Amino acid sequence: MQLKPILRHTKQSNGIAVVVKPLYPCSDKLQILQHLHLIKSPFNPTIPLLRTVRMYLYMWKFIILPKATPLDLGFRLGILQSKVVDLGYQLIVGVGFLHHHGIAHLDIKPENIVVLQNQLFIINFDILVCVNGPDALINHWCRTPGWMAPEIGHEDGPKCLYSPITGWKIGFYW
Repeated sequence: MQLKPILRHTKQSNGIAVVVKPLYPCSDKLQILQHLHLIKSPFNPTIPLLRTVRMYLYMWKFIILPKATPLDLGFRLGILQSKVVDLGYQLIVGVGFLHHHGIAHLDIKPENIVVLQNQLFIINFDILVCVNGPDALINHWCRTPGWMAPEIGHEDGPKCLYSPITGWKIGFYW
C-alpha cells in the first residue's frame, strides 16, 4: 500500500505563506515540474516552484510552493464567483498547454486547481502521463470517482485503450 504524502502549510522566514509537499522517493514528478517551469509562456498553468529540498537520510524530496486558494474552497467561500468565466478560460488554456507539451494530468478536479492573485494553476501531478502526441494510447485507470472521463471505463470493467489528450476511446481489450 502506498501512503499519500501530506501537505504542510507554513511560512518562510520572510513571512510568505508556502506549502511543503513531499514527493515519493522514486517519483520523477520533480523533473517534469522543473521542465515545465523552464517553458516561459503566459499559458503555463504550473504553480511556481519556490525551492526544492532533499533529505538524503530518507531519500525524500520536498517541493516548496506558494500557498494559493484551492478552487473548490474559493467557490464555497464565494471569493471566486465573479471570476468564474476568466478562471474557466484559464483552465481550458492551461490544459491545452499541458497537452501541447505531451503531459496528460489525468486528475483534473477542483481540488487540483488553485488560484493565486487571479491566476489559475494546476497542481498535484502525481498520476500524470507523458505521451508523444494525441495519437498515443494508454489504459491507465484513475481513481477519483465522479471526476473520471467516461472513456477511461470502470475499475471492475474491461480495460480500454484511450487517448489521454483527445479522449478518443479505441475499444476494449482484456
